[in-house]
Amino acid sequence: SDDIVFTFKYIGEVITDFEIPISGVYKIEAWGASGGGTNTAPKGAYSKSFVTLNKGEIIQILVGEKGYDGKNEGNYIYCSGGGGGSFVAKGETPLCVAGGGGGNGYSSHDSVSSYACGQSGQYGGDPESRQVELTHGGLAASHAGGGGGFRYNGGNPAYTGGKGGISFLNGGWRQTASYQSGIGYGGFGGGGSTHGY
Repeated sequence: SDDIVFTFKYIGEVITDFEIPISGVYKIEAWGASGGGTNTAPKGAYSKSFVTLNKGEIIQILVGEKGYDGKNEGNYIYCSGGGGGSFVAKGETPLCVAGGGGGNGYSSHDSVSSYACGQSGQYGGDPESRQVELTHGGLAASHAGGGGGFRYNGGNPAYTGGKGGISFLNGGWRQTASYQSGIGYGGFGGGGSTHGY
């Protein structure tokens, strides 16, 4: 028989309940949203998994939102926010997770994009081991929040401004703390915000 494909796009700050229509093995693919900025903004991760699901089971789907852009205002440069991750879960069990991309500075995009791309479920925010559980959120920079993980929120920066993103299990909310309203917000799906200045 032909494979049946269900596609979910970003439709706002909602976590969708989906009832499994047919028992079987499902291939789940997830793409995290890109960080804010131009088309050179870091991309989100891609992740896939194969999961056996039974008819009538309910799974939860969160589709990440692109991070909010920064802007250039004369001598002042406002940085952009991080993208939201995409999550597929059954209750408190992650089935597929793809992290969002980091936010870019308004200029010098290429200096950050090489290491700010989103990571898939098996990786976390630790550059030493690269094997942190996907449950943890990302580490913060001095003025930028880390992304929310599956279970734990992202880290808050040491200085004023941005905030760490909220984890999937805590609602996946984006962060809107920044220097200027509407600038540098994180995307829904745990995107961290930047001080943005």
